[in-house]
Amino acid sequence: PKYTMSVFSAHQMCTCRMGSSPSSSATDEDGELWECDNLYVADASTLPTASGANPMLTTLAISHMISNRIALRLKYEDDRLADVSEDTLFNVINQVARRDDRRERASSLVQCVLNFIFSRWTAYFVATVASAAVLAAWRDGNVFLI
Repeated sequence: PKYTMSVFSAHQMCTCRMGSSPSSSATDEDGELWECDNLYVADASTLPTASGANPMLTTLAISHMISNRIALRLKYEDDRLADVSEDTLFNVINQVARRDDRRERASSLVQCVLNFIFSRWTAYFVATVASAAVLAAWRDGNVFLI
């Protein structure tokens, strides 16, 4: 064809999806990364999938929601949260509880991994020492194989 038109989009979206599980998303419902406390994503990256239209209004809405949640959480943690509705207070308490639960699970996961590494290292050490003792006894002729 003599005249062609290409379609192109420069809107970067969905690179840090927001979700309720670390296995399917990079951030939680509040925009905080699962893997790093106090690191928030508040742009079009949090969208679950690319939109078919300009994402400006959706991006602004998500950024507004996440920034309000951060502000409320910080005010709650500093005991400066006053004159809010019961629903807002309930949501902030749930947000803090989710963060604490995630931190507790992360620390227990780290503890499990460390226990596994050290127990495995101990098993390797014992096996190495036992092998060395058997080889030394074999060399001295004190081991009889049955």
